[in-house]
Amino acid sequence: MSSRTRLLCAAAILVCTATAGVASAKGGAGLDPRFGHGGVVVSSTAPGAGSDFANGLAIDGRRRIVVSGSSDLGGPGGVQWRVQRFTPDGAVDAAFGNHGTVLTPMSPAGGDDENIWRIALQSDGKILAVGHAITATGGEDFALARYLPDGRLDRSFGTGGKVFTTVAPGAGDDEAQAVQVQRDGRIVVAGFTGTRAGTEGRDLALVRYLPDGRLDPGFGAGGIVVRDVAGGRDQFKHMVLDGHGRIVAVGSADLGAGRGGTSFAVARYRPDGRPDAGFGSDGLVVTPMAAGDGLDLAEAVAIDGKGRLTVGGSADAGGPFDLALARYLSDGRPDGRFGEGGRVLTNVGPGATDEDLEGLVVQGDGAILVGGSTAPTEFLVDSDFLVGRYLPDGSPDRRFGKDGFVVTHVAPGTADDEIYDIAPQGPGLLVAAGECDRPATGRDVCLARYLVGGQERPRTGQEARPRR
Repeated sequence: MSSRTRLLCAAAILVCTATAGVASAKGGAGLDPRFGHGGVVVSSTAPGAGSDFANGLAIDGRRRIVVSGSSDLGGPGGVQWRVQRFTPDGAVDAAFGNHGTVLTPMSPAGGDDENIWRIALQSDGKILAVGHAITATGGEDFALARYLPDGRLDRSFGTGGKVFTTVAPGAGDDEAQAVQVQRDGRIVVAGFTGTRAGTEGRDLALVRYLPDGRLDPGFGAGGIVVRDVAGGRDQFKHMVLDGHGRIVAVGSADLGAGRGGTSFAVARYRPDGRPDAGFGSDGLVVTPMAAGDGLDLAEAVAIDGKGRLTVGGSADAGGPFDLALARYLSDGRPDGRFGEGGRVLTNVGPGATDEDLEGLVVQGDGAILVGGSTAPTEFLVDSDFLVGRYLPDGSPDRRFGKDGFVVTHVAPGTADDEIYDIAPQGPGLLVAAGECDRPATGRDVCLARYLVGGQERPRTGQEARPRR
């Protein structure tokens, strides 16, 4: 464990075995046995031991579960975008695509690194997927695809249902990481654009599209907004819209040695793409989470009923990573009533475990649900599903699970499991989507549903206007 004192430490955890049903837990937290097999659903699309990756998750108005990512089909098929839909209780939705699954080869160039990062559901039931696709020169572009409710590509969107955008011509790779749909149907996408070949230099990037997929000329410069923080590696990973139509995007910014290293970055933009001068410094707040020049990565953001921003991710704890939360007031100042000076770091334990936070939900009572993974040695080696709940002041809710956390072994033995997104499915229910390693089928999509109690605020993308 790092010599730096942890702000919060939960040394005990509750361990659930997927095949054993619901674990005994305080506060009613645990796997929901009514979902899938003992609370877990495993889905394999790629042939043989090929890899299936899961990143995006959304729950539609009928409580059906939509999951997105990519699948390695091998051979000439290569890696293709994948969207799947499941019934509310985790069964394959046969009315969607081919037995619940839609595979989409994106760019004509193809490649082994094309992926959906996030999805959004439109009010008409259409599904928007964003990520990246390989260009003819081997680089990467923003890529979008829109699907009809039955899984067919929406031919009224872009070209045959697809849109590709080079954010900064002649620079490095561009990747779309997050998407939201405005009330007027315009589509806002956040991610990063490469500043030179390779991945060493990145700038924050926002792009807005008209409902038919064309770039929106009324946003930024021809639909595109790019921002460099300090000349290093900057990127957006998640985004929400507030009740005033402003765009809140979070990720990381590289401040350089001696200035905090890579830190949480939170930016707010006016509806036309201009930085919001009423938030932080010209619309931007950068927060070093862990001590020194470590690697702090923000992965999720939510707005509560008081207009405060809760940002979640991971912070470099001097070897392993800790769960990291920060809360900001509506003007970007740290919320002094949350954790220590607006920040919370948590080593789940026991010992110096390696944690990763990928999803975050604020419940109606202000409690914070998080989803990700924990590993005794190293993330992506022997990790397990992790779900936790914090009280509104940032302390772990010790009535939830065991001292605030539930850990689920999905894959057998010490194989690798990670949650990459979470979403409420109704009062007291939380769905987690991620990946697990299986002996026969390789890396697969894994879903779990948890009984979490409380009341979640609806995640509509367009957050309600806060009370003044």
